Amino acid sequence: MTRILRGLAALMVLLAGVVGVPVGLVLLGGNPFPGEVSPAALRARLLGPDDGTVLVGLVTVVGWLAWLVFVASVLVEALTVGSGRHGLLRLPGLSRPRRWAALLVVPVAALLAAPVAAQATPAPLRPEPVPDRPAPSEDRSVPVVDEAPSTGSDTRHVVQPGDDLWSLAEHYYGNGRDWRRIAAANPSVLTGGPDRLQPGWRLRIPDPTGPPDDLPAGRRVTVKAGDTLSSIAEAELGSSANWPALYRANRSQLSSPDQIDVGMQLLLPGEQHARHPRAREPVARDETPRPVRPPYRADFPARDPGSVPERPPAATPVHVPAAMAGIGGLLAAGLLAGLAARRRIQLSARPVGRRILHPSPAAQVLESQLDRRARPISLRTLDLAMRAVAAHCRQTETALPALQLARVSDDELELTMAAPAEVAPVGFTVSGCSWRLDRADAEYLKSVPGLNEVARPYPALVSLGRDGDDALILVDLEAAGVLTVDCTDRSAVTALLEAIALELSFSPWAPELTLTVVGERPDLARAVGLPNVTHTPDLDAALDRLGQRAREQRQHLSGGTTPAQQRLEPDLADPWAAEIILVETELSDTQAARLRSILLEEPRPAMAAVVPGGAADASWSLRMERAASTHSGTRWAATLAPYDVDLTPQLIDEDLDRPLLELIGATGSSDTTPAPWWHESSASVESGDNVTFIGARLNGWGREESARVDDMVAGPPDAGTRHPLLRLLGPIDLLGAAGCPPARAEKQCLEYCAWLLEHPGTTAQQMSAALAVAEGTRRSNMSRLRSWLGVDDQGDPYLPDAYSGRIRLHPCVSSDWHRLQLLTATGVNRAATENLRRALDLVRGAPLADAAPGQWHWAEELRTDMSSVIRDIGIELSARALASHDLDLARWAASRSLVAAPEDERLLCARIRTEHAAGNVAAVERLALQLAAHARETGVDIDPETVVLLQQVLEGRPRARLA
Repeated sequence: MTRILRGLAALMVLLAGVVGVPVGLVLLGGNPFPGEVSPAALRARLLGPDDGTVLVGLVTVVGWLAWLVFVASVLVEALTVGSGRHGLLRLPGLSRPRRWAALLVVPVAALLAAPVAAQATPAPLRPEPVPDRPAPSEDRSVPVVDEAPSTGSDTRHVVQPGDDLWSLAEHYYGNGRDWRRIAAANPSVLTGGPDRLQPGWRLRIPDPTGPPDDLPAGRRVTVKAGDTLSSIAEAELGSSANWPALYRANRSQLSSPDQIDVGMQLLLPGEQHARHPRAREPVARDETPRPVRPPYRADFPARDPGSVPERPPAATPVHVPAAMAGIGGLLAAGLLAGLAARRRIQLSARPVGRRILHPSPAAQVLESQLDRRARPISLRTLDLAMRAVAAHCRQTETALPALQLARVSDDELELTMAAPAEVAPVGFTVSGCSWRLDRADAEYLKSVPGLNEVARPYPALVSLGRDGDDALILVDLEAAGVLTVDCTDRSAVTALLEAIALELSFSPWAPELTLTVVGERPDLARAVGLPNVTHTPDLDAALDRLGQRAREQRQHLSGGTTPAQQRLEPDLADPWAAEIILVETELSDTQAARLRSILLEEPRPAMAAVVPGGAADASWSLRMERAASTHSGTRWAATLAPYDVDLTPQLIDEDLDRPLLELIGATGSSDTTPAPWWHESSASVESGDNVTFIGARLNGWGREESARVDDMVAGPPDAGTRHPLLRLLGPIDLLGAAGCPPARAEKQCLEYCAWLLEHPGTTAQQMSAALAVAEGTRRSNMSRLRSWLGVDDQGDPYLPDAYSGRIRLHPCVSSDWHRLQLLTATGVNRAATENLRRALDLVRGAPLADAAPGQWHWAEELRTDMSSVIRDIGIELSARALASHDLDLARWAASRSLVAAPEDERLLCARIRTEHAAGNVAAVERLALQLAAHARETGVDIDPETVVLLQQVLEGRPRARLA
């Protein structure tokens, strides 16, 4: 009834506007133009007595113009609704009038189609809703009508959150490309062409061929922690290969096979459904949504895209945003810096033709969340402040103040000392025991003499949590001696100890301390993989070793000297490195008394311990208790004694354990896999097959469109391009766009373009989640990018509207990274020398050179692959050039590749061979010193082959080895 009334009201307004307005203008205004058009008549009309005729005429003319604009808008909108094609006609300046006209035309269309819709016989669409899943509301803002009579084989679909036309076509027809059948059957609903459907809409599905009613009611399974679709299929359906059937049976609640939530109830398909022919068909690469798709596949050189087999979904990603709540900004910044350093070592040590290990999608999501949570500026300021205090005390020959606490916020750093001090480094404001440093004054600390010549005086400084103002609270464990953690929940104690262990292991002062983890979980110590981290399950043995070291240190402490004071002397710093013991197991009374006697007896050794328990005589303790329990986990509150500081403790949520340890382990591993850009087989590869495979990644090109591929890689890299080309191999920019760059968010638009190039066929929800942006921000930037890219010569937009729910760029939109892949499609070691040279011509700098930290977090794997390919191209091309005695080409190839892989050992070896062949002794010596200095800086041994090369070029021959 509401729809009928709305339609009648719109019809009346429409008739009044189209018919009533011109009638009123004729009756009230008459003919606004003079009967005689001559200068004398116009002069008499304008200069004669004012009787209001001129004003009435002008108002009448404006009225007729407004009526014409209104009628044109109504006609264009009526044609659009009738054809079902949004954007069929575009008239400049009518966007706002068309929106007003749509408010009238759409209800009228719904009213006229109501008799037809009433004749439709809706059929049940899918099984009964899973319990605890309320059916979507029938209220909807867009009227639902059918443009054609429904048949008995049609069905109705109520749009659920996460649905799109592509996924619905996959569900009902087995092929996402049939989305146009659904769109054609619902033109009145889809008039606006949204990127995704709105929950509550009712869509008509004509002739569904994949009946969902073959699922036996009541067969459901509840998802538990660690479950995946493949594991559930193996347990319930007999084989993990049946996961596609399980996925299709639950498309009402699953937007991706990689995203299932704990507690979700999944409907199990029957045997006849599991054996449906479609369940065994290969899934096209661009039709299966996945969180992260690597830029290469291991079968890159010779595999046809149509032969890609089904693959079980990856492990269920963790709910990182909720689990990340307990990680502080300093820990996140330290982890990222450590992971980046380890990844650089991985890339440098990687053999030619091999690819470093990359973490799972869940671990990659975790790394991106760490990136957004990190406070690198605060971490650098804290490190600078500690070194400035040490350098100042050494320079002025004053005693080093004993640090107790540190409070770090975005704007201020406050150090709480054990006793008042009168003198502090430049930049600090001293008030009793409090030393304050504004963020703006931190630059003054760099002027303290000897800043880089002293060890950090407080290497046991670690975060315990955040106070009410979201400032980080850090405690110097050496000052505490023994910090007890009073909590009845042992898992919370373990989560706190794990956070402390990770921060101490990845902080800038990690090389100046040792860490011992005592407990039953050696996985953390193994995953960290740092030389200063050890694990032991035997607490008594650890106490024996600590007691012996404490006695040795006390013999050298006299006259009030502290370990921190001893560390100020570079020659004495090594034996006074702090040792932190983290005890996970409960201590007996005897063990607790022994530990206190070792660590708290004066003079204090350079040791500290964090232990569970609530000893009454503990001077330093952290009392933890539950603050609240929510759907995302338990919130904890803590109080730090003796300072009575209330804080939210820093914990490593148990959901983060596996992806976090996997992330650390992946970057610390020396294992590699065969690189897909390096062809190891001697079998011949047809170039057409490679073009087909690459084309499948580039928005679905086929072999018949190889001319476009030839056009893409033709010409010099800096030449003009007929179509938009995104340049990623250096500073990021966009060439060949038909529109003008946006006035704002230009860098974000470039990132969106790169994301769509690497993830064709993505959905709006997947894009928002991967880029970590709000939906409104994504839509605004997509509109800017669409205007920037413009249209091609045929008028087709380079970024079409996603009527199917799947977002794709025009096939001719590409990047220099795609060009490089096409030039090396047969494998770097098998590509023509000219192709390798042209590929290196594309390199203008380090990949993603001007991407700011925290941006492009999704592209870390892409960036490392770019650097690896460029480095391998440089090594291969320089070797070929040396073999043909083309020294200029060899020198250029290695130098150009070093831009993308700075200080790479094998590229420097290529330069050394080139300069040695050219007889340039000075350059050989300079490069050899540069290589040795880089190896010392990173703490990595020089490769034995490099050692032989250096002996050969510097000493004339390799040194003799014993037989």
